[in-house]
Amino acid sequence: MGIEIHELEGSRPTQVTRAVWLLWVALILAIVGAVPMYLEPLPSDIVAPKWSLWALLAFVWGFWALLTFAIGRRQNWARVTTLLFFIGGLIYYLWEPQALTARPGYELALQFADTTMTGIALYWLFTGSGAAWFRRIQRESNAL
Repeated sequence: MGIEIHELEGSRPTQVTRAVWLLWVALILAIVGAVPMYLEPLPSDIVAPKWSLWALLAFVWGFWALLTFAIGRRQNWARVTTLLFFIGGLIYYLWEPQALTARPGYELALQFADTTMTGIALYWLFTGSGAAWFRRIQRESNAL
């Protein structure tokens, strides 16, 4: 349970690498799950053009990609931001469960897989060698 060699050398722990990979896979699953839904025609009461919806989705997916990339680069703000958004998403689904139950089965399965992978990744990032790796950079910046 002591300090592992990679922590002494400053390289990224395997636990963090796996967490980042899980976050990338979760993002890809989110995109795969969303694309068929947004290819359908918009309801008639929506006045926004379809391209604006795709622009918003590209922004959201780009933001998640930026967070995942920053986590892999040891940016603690990205790790904390991801955790806050994850908790916010869980609260939303607890508050509005019909947002989940109204979805088709395949979307629900993808959402469950996405949420599970993100939860596991965050657990790895905030415990054990993942937490130590981020904590070490904070101590180094405070020493300067």
